[in-house]
Amino acid sequence: MRVRNLSAGGLMVELDEDADVGTPVMIKLQGIGEVDGKIAWCTEGRMGIALDSLIDPDKVPRPSGSR
Repeated sequence: MRVRNLSAGGLMVELDEDADVGTPVMIKLQGIGEVDGKIAWCTEGRMGIALDSLIDPDKVPRPSGSR
């Protein structure tokens, strides 16, 4: 799984598997720890996850070479 977009209330990931909308998930984000959410949408190897609580996306380190 690779995070491609991150905001205070959710994230978009690339994933090889499909999953059902509404499925609860737990994700471990570097700099933040474990966060809970639910799958909001899933299509063509991408998945949107709505987080149960807001996070500070600035606490998650960005990969080298990103803006």
